[in-house]
Amino acid sequence: MHKRLNTGKPVHLNHRTVAALTIFSIVGAGLLCSVTRADNGWGPYLHPISAAGYFVLGLGLLCDNRHTARTCLVAGLHAAIALISLQRLAEALVPGWFVLLKAPVFLNVQDQMGINGNFSVEAAISLILLNLAFLSRRMDHRVSLTLTVGAWGAATMFLLQAVFGLVLWHTEFSVFSLSCTVVATMAHTYTLRDMPLLRPIFSHSNHGAIIRGLLVGALVIPWLAGFIYFNLAEISRIDHHALQLVFGLIGWSMMGLVLFTGQLLETASEAMRFAADHDFLTGIMNRSGLTRAVAAGRSGVGIIMFDLDNFKRLNDRFGHEFGDRALRTVADTVKPQLQQGDLFARWGGEEYLIVADCDDETTLVAIAERLRSSIEEDVGQSLDQLRFPITASFGVSVLQPGEPGLEPAMERADQALYLAKRLGRNRVCASSALITLSAFPGHASGAGLPRPVAQDSCIATSIIETPTSPALAHSR
Repeated sequence: MHKRLNTGKPVHLNHRTVAALTIFSIVGAGLLCSVTRADNGWGPYLHPISAAGYFVLGLGLLCDNRHTARTCLVAGLHAAIALISLQRLAEALVPGWFVLLKAPVFLNVQDQMGINGNFSVEAAISLILLNLAFLSRRMDHRVSLTLTVGAWGAATMFLLQAVFGLVLWHTEFSVFSLSCTVVATMAHTYTLRDMPLLRPIFSHSNHGAIIRGLLVGALVIPWLAGFIYFNLAEISRIDHHALQLVFGLIGWSMMGLVLFTGQLLETASEAMRFAADHDFLTGIMNRSGLTRAVAAGRSGVGIIMFDLDNFKRLNDRFGHEFGDRALRTVADTVKPQLQQGDLFARWGGEEYLIVADCDDETTLVAIAERLRSSIEEDVGQSLDQLRFPITASFGVSVLQPGEPGLEPAMERADQALYLAKRLGRNRVCASSALITLSAFPGHASGAGLPRPVAQDSCIATSIIETPTSPALAHSR
């Protein structure tokens, strides 16, 4: 959703902005109702302190997590509203607590200003939980999530009161306060959607839809059962309060069970997705995982393909267990040297593929040379097998303008890798068009190439383009 201003620049209205504007509208309607004493059948009016508290929640939704002066000011307002609400709660529940908000002087001022409404205990509870939840999200998301769950519990209890016509605290909870509580709680829950407990609710998978359906059922079934029972049975008001708590606890227990089950399903689903997209031996992506990442548009345009030299001889000489250790050590050596956003996968056997966020072939060659040197110097030493040097040959290519995908660049990188094998292994070759291999006699074996090309590892100053040649399709 976009709204255009006079500058012509689009302003994105995300869920927090929409929720904040909704809260501001509800607060405005509630204050207008309180001042005009309109008898519209919407329930009790909105008290100014409640209005101020929910207005601060709206401001909190508009602020991000950066430490700016505005954010610090709103954080101070959150703390102030929480303290005022705690004072109201203490006045109602703690015998002998000094009276401030319900003092006659404040009530007289409210009457003189013509403002209707009552700062109820329910409003105080919701403001305490939500303002502390907003305040703690910048410090600890787990604390914020706990307070948000408490706010959901309070909101559902207040909704039960509204549905069943009960007043638990012998005061009136404004429908405007209830609406603001629900909107603010929903918006903050969506903000915390990446938390493990909430992730299943917002998952786009099949089990995500099932969890959302069960969650709705956990809310509706106890309410519906309680509503039917309250209207059919003749019970006292005290029993009404007790049954309200019972039906509320049933709903909360069902919600907790659904969320816990959803978290287990989400964890199992993530483990299955990870296993499908990652190589079990090295822990990096496998071929299918990288292919899916590229298809999802998460890749760069630079290709680095490399292959361990003489790997079959290494396996035959030291055994497959040592070969597996070598593959893991190579992956562990290369991965820390890559940039965030680069994709790294075991492409097959002893072959690896890197999709880097770099469109300059010279830079890619330098990166590949650094990796080649690390493998040559570090991997063999880590494995304590200096009698058999472990090296790798590299092929480098860059996606060209107009190419539909990475496949052509991968094919060129693979051809450059074969050329590096032909030129003696343990070197980097790129597929740029500075020198054409076919211009030299004996190019299939590397014989007849100029000295800089044949002996300088094909890097930087000697970048080679290799044509498609059946002679290059040879064992590595």
